[in-house]
Amino acid sequence: MTCPTFSSLLDAPTIATDLGLKKTSRLMLPLTGYVKNGLMYYKIMPLEDELPFESPEEAFMRMSKSILSSLNIEKSKYELKWEEIPEGSYERIAAVDGGSGILFLNQGQVMFLASSSLFQKDERIMRSRKYHIGVLDAFAYAERVSICRKTMEVKMALRTIGSLNPDLLLLDGSLKAFVDGDIWATPFGSRYPASDVRKFLDELLMGIEGMGIDLTSGLVPLTHSQEYSREIDAMIEEALGGSRGALRKDELLRARAYLERYEFLHSMNKLLSISKNVVAISKRSGSNAYFGSEIPDIEIVRRCYEMRPGFLKPISTNLDFRPHGIDSSYPIKLTYARLERGANVLRVEVLGDRDDIGEILGSLARDSIKGYPYHLRIAHEMAKVGRNFIQFLAKNLHLDLVSGREVLGE
Repeated sequence: MTCPTFSSLLDAPTIATDLGLKKTSRLMLPLTGYVKNGLMYYKIMPLEDELPFESPEEAFMRMSKSILSSLNIEKSKYELKWEEIPEGSYERIAAVDGGSGILFLNQGQVMFLASSSLFQKDERIMRSRKYHIGVLDAFAYAERVSICRKTMEVKMALRTIGSLNPDLLLLDGSLKAFVDGDIWATPFGSRYPASDVRKFLDELLMGIEGMGIDLTSGLVPLTHSQEYSREIDAMIEEALGGSRGALRKDELLRARAYLERYEFLHSMNKLLSISKNVVAISKRSGSNAYFGSEIPDIEIVRRCYEMRPGFLKPISTNLDFRPHGIDSSYPIKLTYARLERGANVLRVEVLGDRDDIGEILGSLARDSIKGYPYHLRIAHEMAKVGRNFIQFLAKNLHLDLVSGREVLGE
C-alpha cells in the first residue's frame, strides 16, 4: 500500500542514514516522502530561494542571445554610407608609441617605461627610442604607470614634431580618452577641498618655472626624473603645508599623482597647439560618441558595415582641456575605417576641422599591414616592454633585487 505524498523539513540522523550520509550529518532539506511496499522513500526538493548552480555554457548562451538581439535592433537603425578610401598623397609620416611594465619588489614597484618614434619619407627611415626605469610608490600605481608612459609618448611626439616636421603624426590610442580619462577630483585628501586645487597648481607651477624648467622638458616625466623629483616633492609639501599642519604621507602621494596627470595634459596641450597633423588611431574602443548607442561604435561598425575597405562619414566633436585647468579646446574629426578588406575596424581621430580625412586614410592604407598602419606597428614593436624583458634586465644588471617570492623558488 502506498501512502499519500507529504512534504516536510526534516532534521534527523535516520533520514541521513537513508540518504547514505553519516549519522552526524544534519539536514535541513525539503523532502517529499511516501511509503511503498512497507519502505519509506524520500526525494529532495529544491528550495524556492536555493542558490543556482549554472554552467558557463548557460551564462554564455544567455549573454550571446542578448548581444545578438541588441545588435539586430541596432542594424535596423543605421543606413549610413560606407565611403571608399581614395588615394593618399602624404609622404612624410611619423608614428609614436610607448610601452610599460612593472616589477614588484621589496624595494617598491619598479616601473619600466619606453617611448619610440618612427619617421619615414620615401626610402628614408629614422628611429628613436627612450627608456626610463624608476621606483614607484604603491598608491594607484597601475593608473600612474599608464599616465607616465603616455607622458613619455607625448614628449617623444613633441621632439619628433620639432625636428622632423612630418605631414602626419600618428598616435596609438584615443585623444578623447587621453584627455577625458579619470582624474582625482579632490587629489589631496579630505582636508583639501577641490577649491584648493587651482591655488595649489598655480603655486607649484610658479615654483617649477622658478627652477628654469618646463613641464614638457626632457623625454621622461619630470616628477620621476632623478634631477628634479626631490625638489618637486619639497615644493608640494610647501604648497600644501601651513594652517593644516604637517602633510600626511597619503596627501603627498595624491598630490604627486595629480601632478603626474597634469604634466601629461600640459604636454598633450602643447603638442596639439603646435601641430595640426595629429592623427590618433585606436584598435579597441568602448566609445559610443558616433552612434549614441549603448553598444560601442566600433562593434556596430564591425557587425553592420561592409568588409571592404572604407570609412564612415566623419563627424565633428571637441576636445576640451578646460575642466582640467588648461584654457584650451580643439576641434577633432571622428570616423571609423577599415584599411584592408576583412581587416579589423579602427577608430580614427584627426585634429582640426579638416576635409581631407579620406586622403589621410588613403596614405595610411597604402602602407598598412593587416589593416593597421605600418608606422604604428613598427613603433609598437620598438617600445615593447614584456615581462620576460623586464626579468632579463633585472637579472643581468646584477642588482640586489628581492621580490619575497624566492622562498617559493620563483
